[in-house]
Amino acid sequence: MNSSAIRAALLLAALVFSAAGFAPGEASAYTLKTLYSFCPAGGRCKDGNGPGPLVSDASGNLFGTAVQGGKYGVSGVVFELVPNADKSAWTYVVLHLFCPARGCPDGKNPVGKLVVDTQGNLYGVTTAGGSGHGTAFKLSPGSPWQLTTIHSFCGRAGCADGGLPDAGLTYVGAASGALYDGTSPLYGTTLQGGNSRGQGTIFKLIPKQGRFVERVIYKFCSLANCADGYLPTASLLADTSGNLYGTTTAGGTANRGTVFELSRTAKKQWSQTVLYSFCLQNNCTDGAVPEAELLMDSSGNLFSTTGAGGSGTNCPSDEGCGTAFKIVPNGAASTESVLYNFCSASDCADGSEPFAAGLVVDGSGNLFSTTVQGGGNDGDFVRGGGTIYQLNGTTEQVLYAFCAQSGCTDGSGPIGSLIRDSSGNLFGVTSEGGSGKGANGGAGTVFELSP
Repeated sequence: MNSSAIRAALLLAALVFSAAGFAPGEASAYTLKTLYSFCPAGGRCKDGNGPGPLVSDASGNLFGTAVQGGKYGVSGVVFELVPNADKSAWTYVVLHLFCPARGCPDGKNPVGKLVVDTQGNLYGVTTAGGSGHGTAFKLSPGSPWQLTTIHSFCGRAGCADGGLPDAGLTYVGAASGALYDGTSPLYGTTLQGGNSRGQGTIFKLIPKQGRFVERVIYKFCSLANCADGYLPTASLLADTSGNLYGTTTAGGTANRGTVFELSRTAKKQWSQTVLYSFCLQNNCTDGAVPEAELLMDSSGNLFSTTGAGGSGTNCPSDEGCGTAFKIVPNGAASTESVLYNFCSASDCADGSEPFAAGLVVDGSGNLFSTTVQGGGNDGDFVRGGGTIYQLNGTTEQVLYAFCAQSGCTDGSGPIGSLIRDSSGNLFGVTSEGGSGKGANGGAGTVFELSP
């Protein structure tokens, strides 16, 4: 796998479960359609290279970022895919090319899911550029679209404001599917900065008199041995009360990642509680290294995946091939259970390593997501080109195994969370494969999986 492409592109909005909860249902036959293959002309991939997770507006247009490529080399783009009337064809449009000026004041290498507001503006982050350690930006519709940098990270002494944001932004109401109102705070995380240990922050961006003001509301590694976690790589989840939930890929009791809650106190401060530290069981059978955002059901239970750990009986890795898990929140007494262990089937035909891939849900409580490897179509891959799967309770079914076509023209290495439309179609991206002509083969795809 091209690990840099995988690592660079991260997730999408979690949906709230229906009151029905986990009502098992059978998966029907699904058909995959490639909507776009990146880098069709080869060379420097002026259309982008290494796509990140998608988001949709009210009209069904898709928006995303590519962490590399673009007219200015390896700086990345923001793109849109616009369907025709019957959605039989899609048109790819580059909305912004990063780094047109020396020093990349507009940012460089965008990652994570975008936020769409009610006026059609887009909000996102870059991992580099700006003051040198990444930016938060707003992109407004027009001819051309206009980018405004709303914060450049590491602008304060010691990077007290954070640095290197590696996950998209979120807001209260995002979990319900509502568009951002443009006036409430946006929340995000950084991998660096904060306190003297510099292991990352949680921040909010507050709209104020036509600009955004950044405030750090938590600094990771504030506890001894970083028991509170560090290195958050996934978007946060905000509940209706404004509490924030997230994951860290390191720290916690065993230094293998955490799930945490951040809540307002009576004095209007923020208090962090670790709900679960991973790898508490022998050989990390409870999972390790959670890299994806969380999903909350109507009872307040949390669901997501880990990229390592688990007890998949056919996993060839000592690190484990990942899990899907559930947490019942109860402060420090919260409990975790594994719903599924990946690589439980021969040759990891059930999928392996759900890298940065959170879960989305349908009206019957069925869960959907991706794994970056596995599926059985090994080709040039040790464990296949990845899968799209459905989880009914604790029963998993592969809906599509990538690299089913010669040369993996259908894509390989699906990464990040899916989005699901009202007709049950699933949309996502692959980090490699496709019919494009990137330097290392295909540069990734945007796909639709239809029942």
